[in-house]
Amino acid sequence: LVISAVSASGLGPNGATINWITDASGDSQVVYGPTSAYGSATTLVATLSSSHGVALTGLQPSTLYHYQVKSKNAAGVLTASGDFSFMTAAATTAPGCLSSAGTWKNVSVTSQAGVLSAEFDGVATAKMDGMAGLSNGPASAYSSLAAAVRFNNAGFIDARNGAAYAAAAAVPYTAGTTYHFRLLVNVPAHTYTAFVSQGGSAETLLGGGYAFRTEQAAVSSLNNVGVYAAAGTIGVCAPTGAAARAPTPPVISAVASSSVGSNAAMIGWTTDKAADTQVLYGPTAAYGTATPLGATMTTTHSASLSGLTAGAAYHYQAKSRDAAGNLAVSSDFTFTTSAVAPVCLTAASVWVNTALPSQSGSFTASFDAVPSAPKMDGVAGLSKAAAAGYASLAAAVRFNNTGFIDARNGGAYAAAASIPYVAGGNYHFRLVVNVAAHTYSAYVKTGSNPEQLIGGGYAFRSEQATATPLNNLGITTSAGSLTVCGAVAQ
Repeated sequence: LVISAVSASGLGPNGATINWITDASGDSQVVYGPTSAYGSATTLVATLSSSHGVALTGLQPSTLYHYQVKSKNAAGVLTASGDFSFMTAAATTAPGCLSSAGTWKNVSVTSQAGVLSAEFDGVATAKMDGMAGLSNGPASAYSSLAAAVRFNNAGFIDARNGAAYAAAAAVPYTAGTTYHFRLLVNVPAHTYTAFVSQGGSAETLLGGGYAFRTEQAAVSSLNNVGVYAAAGTIGVCAPTGAAARAPTPPVISAVASSSVGSNAAMIGWTTDKAADTQVLYGPTAAYGTATPLGATMTTTHSASLSGLTAGAAYHYQAKSRDAAGNLAVSSDFTFTTSAVAPVCLTAASVWVNTALPSQSGSFTASFDAVPSAPKMDGVAGLSKAAAAGYASLAAAVRFNNTGFIDARNGGAYAAAASIPYVAGGNYHFRLVVNVAAHTYSAYVKTGSNPEQLIGGGYAFRSEQATATPLNNLGITTSAGSLTVCGAVAQ
């Protein structure tokens, strides 16, 4: 693996997020400490990805930390970065904490009449009934709160949506645990979106586009945080120093291109808060082409560019918009595609082969494949010398006749997940191969969608259990036709 774009973001007094990109999928771990001897390590994130983001928690304010990122590919090959460092932010003083057990408690905040973000921490007792929310003036009843979150008496967290409480997901809570709430509020529209997180975990959506409580449907400004527990005790603190503030757009960093070939490239970047994903690109800084919008909110972003011209210079710009609609755009970047146009092969009930650089250790093979029919039977795989039969292929992927993609594992085809395909779709395959161990892992992706695992640690086909080296890509079909382009092995 090649590690690049290592950076630290979201620097607070007690935490930070470390981001990096790899040229192929790998796991994620960070070692860190006050010196380059480190001493602490994050929990290994075993999910394989090319865009990595790991949260560090429990740090000391105003302290210099050294860190190193580590990723191991599916073949078990570990890569570690050099030494990097960051300084945590100074400690902040909360404007005050409120605790309620049967009485209303309030704290005023700067009046807001537009779009705003409100953040606070909440701690509850077990299976209680406590809530916190925004109001116009001090709250003295449930109906005073326009936007509110609740620790309900069933042991879950929810939020008010018009006339009732609701939740986009079941989020249980534990007594004595601190939960961080973030409310993105649009006062003129009388709607809000609520998120909750705990520790260094990712935010969970409580509710998107929820309506203000019915009794507050026409409120024109919000200037108060109110807290109340009908059963048990709820404590709420605003650790940022301002419980309500005008929102800011995401901060884009670590923009980089990778996997640049003759007709495709991958663009990656990070943001300091969750946002969507899109890239503008073209032959000049006027761009002219955009990738499909990746609507999933994330802090680590990647987008695939395809259909590029070989040997051409491209300009590109990254774009991310957060849940409140705040848009951030990067500056202009460039890359140049490879000058060699991809070789394309098409097979229809015959074997077609192309030679690859001979490989006898661990390597990665990749290619694009287009099936001609929705339920065909087409195979592409790696072999020792030109393939003349299915048994020649040591590692192979298949568009099977039931409409799904699978891969060969020893004596049969299998798949870690159901991955359907469509006629005319362009599918990018990546095979991470360990020839010495006679195993491989296969992945596939289409467009800007995330890469999917077809099979991890699969055995070479039984007839090729001891094959070495691998130096050929062979394709064939028994129904329909299959076109494969841009095969590389490195």
